[in-house]
Parts: sequence; structure tokens; C-alpha cells
Amino acid sequence: MLRAVPGERLYGSDDASFAELKTFPLEFIETPPEDLANKIDATACGLPGLDVRPEDRVKSGADVFRVQTVVEERLFGVVTHKVLKLVRHHGS
Repeated sequence: MLRAVPGERLYGSDDASFAELKTFPLEFIETPPEDLANKIDATACGLPGLDVRPEDRVKSGADVFRVQTVVEERLFGVVTHKVLKLVRHHGS
């Protein structure tokens, strides 16, 4: 996972420089092009204790994705995992 380095940014989060924060296990599912109605390129599932935030970056192989949303999935009131919706970062 990559997180923005604190500092001044003129053009929002895409202008920031990113540093590798940590590696973590995830289930990565690349969305087929015909399912792009929500403009999401991939989804990933991570463990409930994962500290991931929207606008973080996830690197999978040679591709870099921006975390669009993070949703906690619950079963009987307990967080079982987190679902990350990812958008391919162009230029990666």
C-alpha cells in the first residue's frame, strides 16, 4: 500500500508523492471492461484490521490503483472484511 507523503499539494491527491507504507494480503478481482458502469476497474478484499483510506494507492504487480471507497462488510454486527473499490491510476 502506498500513502501520500504529507506536504503541499497544488492539484489534490494525484499531485502528491507516495511512499510505500506496508504490504498486506488481499483478494484482488479485476473487473471485466463490460462491467464498468460504476467506473471501477477492480475490487479487493482485505482483513478487518487493515488501515486503508480513500485516495491511498494499492500496487498489484505492475499496476497501481487508487482506492475509491472502503466498505466494511459485517455479519451479525461484526466486521468480517473490508471491500476496496479501485480505479486504475493512469500513468502506472
